[in-house]
Amino acid sequence: MLCILGLGACGGGGGGGSASVPSVVKLTNLASSQKIDSLTLATTTTVPGSAGAAATTVSGTAALQLRPTLAGDLHFTVAGRAISERIIGNAIYVELPQIAAHDGGRPWVSVDLGAASSAAGINLSELLAQARNADPTSTLRLLAAKHVFHSIGTSTVDGQRVTGLTGSFTPSTLTSSVLSPDLVAQVKAKLTQLGATREEVTTYLTDAGHPVRIVTTLTTTTHGPITSTVDIRDINVPVSVAPPPAGQTITLAEVKKLGG
Repeated sequence: MLCILGLGACGGGGGGGSASVPSVVKLTNLASSQKIDSLTLATTTTVPGSAGAAATTVSGTAALQLRPTLAGDLHFTVAGRAISERIIGNAIYVELPQIAAHDGGRPWVSVDLGAASSAAGINLSELLAQARNADPTSTLRLLAAKHVFHSIGTSTVDGQRVTGLTGSFTPSTLTSSVLSPDLVAQVKAKLTQLGATREEVTTYLTDAGHPVRIVTTLTTTTHGPITSTVDIRDINVPVSVAPPPAGQTITLAEVKKLGG
């Protein structure tokens, strides 16, 4: 999943045929030359059902500023429920209207990244800090450097002519040039917990090297194949994100103390 956000948590694996390398090198070099400070995107992730349960689909949109400071405005729908999140620096705000019913109208929960990191088993503070220096082309550079990508030909995405590049890696070969070794180890542990055996990444680039669509399929023994698609709508557009009003914000620690 980290590959989708361009956090570069991708590593080695089997490569494609040598005949495709020149085209791949040219496109990835063009992609690497792109400087992405902000972007807007649409995303859909599907997790297969189990034990007779239906599959779960998470879809949404996001406007992200990577530099000079990290900020994001995200809106998702999960099982028919709408969820909004805002990221400002190292703070995350999650809108949960059901909380307001127990707390006099404060629907926004501010999340302490230290507490969230402990619960998630991943250093979220470091992950967000690394995101400031990353972009969707990081994955391309990492996989191309290991000669993992091969071309799957041209097609049309959102009315644009694109070339698809695909490659895969396994958790055991996970490496990164933008994440710390400790964080890579944590990500590996979470992938192992999911029963992940392989992740395939397919990226669609314009002739100028602009990423248009990124599709990842994470093969797991616990949930089956988890598939995510990210469509990048705009690059380097203004992104403005403000924190929720203080009178509408409650801390996660305060939420845990609420009854009912």
